[in-house]
Amino acid sequence: MALSSAHFFLSFPYYTDFGSKYGCPKKRKEIKYTCFSKKGYYATVINHDMNWPQIIPLLLGVVGGAIGAYFQSLFQHKKQMKENEYAVKKQRYFCINLLLLAKVDLPNNLQFLLAQRPNLTTEELLDKEIEVEYFNSFIFASDKVILGLKKFINSPSYDTYYFVCNAMRNDLWGNKISLPKIRTNRVTIERQ
Repeated sequence: MALSSAHFFLSFPYYTDFGSKYGCPKKRKEIKYTCFSKKGYYATVINHDMNWPQIIPLLLGVVGGAIGAYFQSLFQHKKQMKENEYAVKKQRYFCINLLLLAKVDLPNNLQFLLAQRPNLTTEELLDKEIEVEYFNSFIFASDKVILGLKKFINSPSYDTYYFVCNAMRNDLWGNKISLPKIRTNRVTIERQ
């Protein structure tokens, strides 16, 4: 009989009488597990002749279930941690991308930067913010992204911007930009 959530178990031995309602003569038998349901109850009688070959599979089932539940819980926790880490990286990388693009071409990108970050009104404040993002990246970014940010801070250009973006894309999705290296400015995009 399949058990539903309406069933529950009593796991201590006690004695009970089976009446003629259940088709048995009135006898006292020791009951180990009794399951109650909405329609009545049924019982499993203890076999006093149980030996190790009968007990071992039961114990293995209980231990195996506990071990399986533990590893499933561990797997779910690690999966949740990875999802949280990915969400933080994605958010930070998009912010860094906006800051770097504004730094490369500040006069043309200032209006977009001010729409997102109204407190960054001067190039000095923008430089400070990029340095702060560089130091924050030690917590979550890959080595290649950190190296790229350092190169960008030392010499901001479209080439170092491209290097950082490629490293961030590789860190987030595991792939690089498949286009040949490009040099970008506001007027043209030309291949090298």
